[in-house]
Formats: sequence, C-alpha cells, structure tokens
Amino acid sequence: MSSSPSSGDRRGAPARGGASSASPTAFEGARSCQGCRHLYSTWRPERPRGCRAYGFESATWPSAVVTQSSGRSCALREGRGPREAAPPARPRGTHDGGLYG
Repeated sequence: MSSSPSSGDRRGAPARGGASSASPTAFEGARSCQGCRHLYSTWRPERPRGCRAYGFESATWPSAVVTQSSGRSCALREGRGPREAAPPARPRGTHDGGLYG
C-alpha cells in the first residue's frame, strides 16, 4: 500500500500554491481595490468591505465579487489621488489659553 503525499484529505480543494483559475484570489481583489476611492470599510463583521460605485457590501474584496459575477475586471476603479498636506505642526511650548494657560 503506497500513500501519495499529494492526495491527502483535501478532496475538492484547489492545489496548494493558488486558487483555481475560475475565481479570483483574495490577493488579486486586494490589489485592484487598494487605493480606489470607492472602497470603504463597514462596521459589519459579516460584510467588512464595500464599494460606493457599485453600491454593495461584501465579505470579500469588491473587485473579486465584480470579477466573479461579470467575468471582467472592475471598470469603475478610480485612484484616490494625492493626499492633502497636513497643516504645519505648532511649535512646542506655545500653548495659548486652555487649562493651564
């Protein structure tokens, strides 16, 4: 009796090293959603991510849901653009008014 190390108890699961080609992996979804202005986080543990452009919340990355349902990559992805510069820091020791002033 010989046992094959590749057969194991993982019936029906994709092989190690990646997901099946039919559905996008979590990494692919994260890569296309990161930096998109439509991505937002929710307070719902069952659906922690949402897309304002398509108007839904999901347990996985929204771009993965779009790719899985339409067969195409997300067409509404927009970059966030440059961040606004932070206001200059106030020098220490120049507290005007307040509790001790």
